[in-house]
Amino acid sequence: MEEQIPTRFEKNVAGDFYTTGECLACDAPESEARDLLAPLEDDNFDTYFVRQPETAEEIERACRALEVCCVAALRYGGTDPKIIRRLGNDPEYCDHLLPGGLVPRPDWLAEQRNNNADLEKPKWWQLWKK
Repeated sequence: MEEQIPTRFEKNVAGDFYTTGECLACDAPESEARDLLAPLEDDNFDTYFVRQPETAEEIERACRALEVCCVAALRYGGTDPKIIRRLGNDPEYCDHLLPGGLVPRPDWLAEQRNNNADLEKPKWWQLWKK
């Protein structure tokens, strides 16, 4: 049985990256790709792509936006094998999969932590131990 491709939310700009309209408006995807997704301000509570990524850096940010969405409401509908691999060949994110199943995704959050000294500060709950 073939899995059905989700319906694209009508507010999305045409292109490979899209949302389903089921996002919870938590601002996590928008914080990863502010220039690609509609801002959650004024009366907008919908997450959708207002612009498709064009550069490698924008594609990476779009991929991160997909990964931080807690309800898997952002998707990649294209067929670029490099992007599909970047997203782990995961049906949670990709409409079209490569043969061979899931592949390890880069741990961009760990890399970000290693490069960001502010994230090395003690967590709020660790302050109580002192």
